[in-house]
Amino acid sequence: IKRHITGLSCPDPLTAVFHFDTAYPGQVMDVNDLHVLPRALATIPFEEWRHTDWTKALLSAGPYRVERVEAGQQIVLERVPDWGGPPARIERLVLRIVPDATSRVTQFLSGNLDLVDRLSPDEASRLTGAEDVTLVRRPSFRYTYLGYNTLDPAAYLEYRRYREADCRRTGDEACVDEAGVIAEIARTHPHPIFGDPQIRRAMTMAIDRETLVDTLLLGEGEIPPSPFLAPLPEHDPDLKPWPYNPQGAEQLFRNAGFERKDGDPFLKRKDGTPLAFRLFVQSGNAQRMQAATLIQQQLLEYGIQVSLEAVENSSFYATISAHDTDAWIGGWRVSLRVDATENLHENACGSGGMNFGSWTHPEADRIASRAKDTRDDEERTRAWRRWEQYFHSEQPYSILFRPTTLTAVRSDIVGPSEEIRINDPLAGVEHWSLGVPAE
Repeated sequence: IKRHITGLSCPDPLTAVFHFDTAYPGQVMDVNDLHVLPRALATIPFEEWRHTDWTKALLSAGPYRVERVEAGQQIVLERVPDWGGPPARIERLVLRIVPDATSRVTQFLSGNLDLVDRLSPDEASRLTGAEDVTLVRRPSFRYTYLGYNTLDPAAYLEYRRYREADCRRTGDEACVDEAGVIAEIARTHPHPIFGDPQIRRAMTMAIDRETLVDTLLLGEGEIPPSPFLAPLPEHDPDLKPWPYNPQGAEQLFRNAGFERKDGDPFLKRKDGTPLAFRLFVQSGNAQRMQAATLIQQQLLEYGIQVSLEAVENSSFYATISAHDTDAWIGGWRVSLRVDATENLHENACGSGGMNFGSWTHPEADRIASRAKDTRDDEERTRAWRRWEQYFHSEQPYSILFRPTTLTAVRSDIVGPSEEIRINDPLAGVEHWSLGVPAE
C-alpha cells in the first residue's frame, strides 16, 4: 500500500504534487486516503509518536478546532468561522468518551447523547420503537471468516528445524521463512484435512451461517460470497454464497474419504482417522468465541470433532503464523482497493506475510499478480471476477458474515442519515443542523 509513492512536493500552499515510480490503478486512491496532518505535528519527532500522549497534543484542521480536552471524559470542538469554506451550522461538538456499552445506550435514550456509533445488534435492539430516534444502517468494511491452514503442520515443523540449524551456521538472526518455500511446502505437503478444497467447500456448506447472523448479529448482517465488497465493479454480482446444504456437504466429505460406518457417530477415513481439528479463537473476542461454539455444535451433528483453543489477543496472529494450527476464526477489514496479493497469494506466505493459511493456486496467483496493476478498467474487472471464481471454488476461507454498521441519531439533528459515510459517522457534520433542515 502506497509503496509506489516516491515523494511529495508542494509548489504553493494549495497544491500538492505526488511522485510515483510507476502508473497503476490505485494512484488516486493512494493519494485520497492519506491522513493529511497539520504542519505543527512535525514539532514532535516521528520516533516519539508511538509514546506520545495525544490527548495533550491534539491538533485539528477544517471547519472545527479543538476548544478543550477533558482527559478520559470528552473532547470539545468549536466552529471555525473562516476555515476556508462555509461555516459549520452547529456551533460546538462534544465528543464524549463512554466506554461502557450499556451506559452509552442509556445516556442516548435519556437525551445526554445525540449520536452513538458502532452499536452492537443487542444495543441497537434496545432502541427499537424509541421515539425521535433514527437508526442508520451502513454496510461494513469488515467480515468474519473461518480460516484453514492448508499446509501440514508436521512438515512445517520439520522444515523449521533444518531452517534454524542453517541460520545458526550462517549467523542469520532473523531466520525468516521465504514465501516461495512455504508455498511449496503447502503444495507438496498439504494439511491432512484442509489441504483438500473439497473439505473446505464442504465446511462452508455444512455451517448454517444464516443462523450465525440471526443469533450473533440479530439479523444485522449478510453472508458475502467473496472478500470483495459488493458495490465494487471487481465483484461479480452473479456470484452467490455457497448455500447451507447438509446433504451436499456430507457427499463432499464422502468424496474426500470420510464416512460414518457401523453406527459410529464420527466421520472417519478407512484407516480410522477421524475428521477432527483444533479451532483457534481470540479469547478476548466474545462474538468470535460464540461463533466458534455454534460452529462446534453444528459440525458435531455431521460427526466432526472440533476442539476450541482460546488464544490471547496479543499473541493470536503470531500463533496462527507459526502454522501449528488447523483452523481459526479471524476477521479482515476490506479496502476499496482490490488486491488479493496482500493476503491470498503465494507472495504473502512467508514471514511477515498475511496469507496465514498458506493457500496458493497457480492460476489465481497469476491472475492476481497481473490484475492489481492492470490499468484498463474492463480488463481488470474481468480478471478479478475470474479470481473470485477460484476463491469461491477453493474456499481458502469460509466467510461467515459481514456485520452491518449501526449508528443511532436523535431525530432533531438534520442531515446525518443522508451524510454519514461507510467509514465515518461524522462525515459532512459541517452541513448538519439542529431542529430545522439545512437550506
